[in-house]
Amino acid sequence: MSTYIEYLIRASVYLLLFGSAYYLLFSRSRRLVFNRSYLLFSFILSLVLAIPAGIEIPLVGAGASDTSIFLLPEVIVVAGSGVPAATHWFSSLFATLSWWQIFAGVFTLLLLMVLAARLLKLLNIVKSHTIENHDDVQIVWLKKPHSPFSFFRWVFIPSEVKGTPHFDKILCHERAHHKLNHSWDVVFMELMRLVFWFHPFYYLLRKELQNIHEFEADSQVLRSFSRVDYQKSLMEFAMGLSYIPVTNPFNISIIHKRFIMMNTTSRQSLKRLLIKLFVLLPVVGVVFFIQSCDFQQQSAEETTTAVVDEVDETTEDIANAYQDDPIFTIVEEHPKFPGGDAALMQFLQSNLRYPREAMQNGIQGNVFVTFVVEPDGSITDVKILRGVGGGLDEEAIRVVNAMPLWVPGKQSGDEVRVQFNLPIRFVLN
Repeated sequence: MSTYIEYLIRASVYLLLFGSAYYLLFSRSRRLVFNRSYLLFSFILSLVLAIPAGIEIPLVGAGASDTSIFLLPEVIVVAGSGVPAATHWFSSLFATLSWWQIFAGVFTLLLLMVLAARLLKLLNIVKSHTIENHDDVQIVWLKKPHSPFSFFRWVFIPSEVKGTPHFDKILCHERAHHKLNHSWDVVFMELMRLVFWFHPFYYLLRKELQNIHEFEADSQVLRSFSRVDYQKSLMEFAMGLSYIPVTNPFNISIIHKRFIMMNTTSRQSLKRLLIKLFVLLPVVGVVFFIQSCDFQQQSAEETTTAVVDEVDETTEDIANAYQDDPIFTIVEEHPKFPGGDAALMQFLQSNLRYPREAMQNGIQGNVFVTFVVEPDGSITDVKILRGVGGGLDEEAIRVVNAMPLWVPGKQSGDEVRVQFNLPIRFVLN
C-alpha cells in the first residue's frame, strides 16, 4: 500500500476516534475554551500520530555520532520502462505518479485556488470600501446590506448599521472574534481541508468549532450588554444574509443554539469534566499502544540485514582491517565517486535492474542501503537499513558492492572512514 494512502487512512481513523469522543463526552459542555482546544488538537494529533513509526533513517555503525549521515540523492528504478533508473526529479516524478496521486494533487490545487480566490475577494472588499480605525480593529464599512463578519483586525459592517443602537453590540461581538484569535482557527481549518477534504468528521468538527467561536464571542458581549437587548439585535440580523466562508460571520444560522447557550447559567462541574477525561484516557491509551506496537514492528524490520551468498574476500579483508577505526558521519572533505555525483548516478542508472521475481510478485517499495567508504576508497559494510524483500534488497547490495574505488574522505588531513546512505525506490509500472 502506498505510504501516502496509508498515512491518510491512519490520520482519518484517528480523527474519527477523537471526533467520536468529542460528541460523546464534550459536545454539550459549556467549557468553551476546553472544547475549542480539544477540536484543534484533534486535528494536530491525528496528523502527528499517523506518521509511520521509524520513518527516520537510523544511524548504523560503531562510532557514529548524532549528526546526519551523508544521504545520497534518491534513485528510482521503474520496472519494464526500458530505463533502469531515473534520477532527474521531473522524470522521476511522473514515472511514479499513479492516477490517485494525480487526482489528489489536482484536487488540492483546486482547494488552494478556491482559498486564494476567497482571500482575494476579501482584499478587494477592503480596497474598495471606506476603512475606519477603531481601537484595536479596523472597521470596513460595507456599501451593500450584508451580515457583519470579521477577519483578523478587519471588521466588516454594513454602513446602514452605523449610528444605530445595534452598532455597539455588533462591534463588541466582532472585536471578541479578533481578541480571541478566531481567525487563526479559521485559517487552520482551511488548511486541514487540504488533507481531510473527504472526511465527514472534518465538516462536522469545523461546524462545531464555528459554533464555539460564536458562543465565546457572545459571552464577551454579555459582559457589557443585557442578554435581552443582545438577543433582539441578533434576531434582526438572522435573515439569511450571505458571508465569505473564510471569515468569522456575525450569524451562521445557529441563532437558536446561541440563545440556548446564553440562557443556560449552569456550568459543568470540574468533577464531571475530570470523569469524562478519565473515560477518554483508555482511548488515548489504545492509540499510543498501537503506535508502540507499530514502532516495535518497524524497528524489527529495519534492523534486518539482507544476506548475500557470495562475499568478495578482498572486501572482507579490507573491512576487517579498518573495523577498529571510527566511522565518520561528517568530515571536512567528503568522499567522491570517480567523476562526481553525475557519474555516480550514471553508474547506478546503468547497473540497477528490477528483479524478475519482484515484478512477478508485484513487489515494490523503498530500499535504504548504508555503506562505508574506507580510507583506501573501497566500499565495505554494505547493509540494508530498510528493505522490502522480493530480491530488491539483494539487487541494491549487488550494485553498491560493484562500485569502483572512491576518492576517500579526509578529516584533519587524514583519510578516514565515512558512512553513506543511499535510498533506492523500486516502482512497478
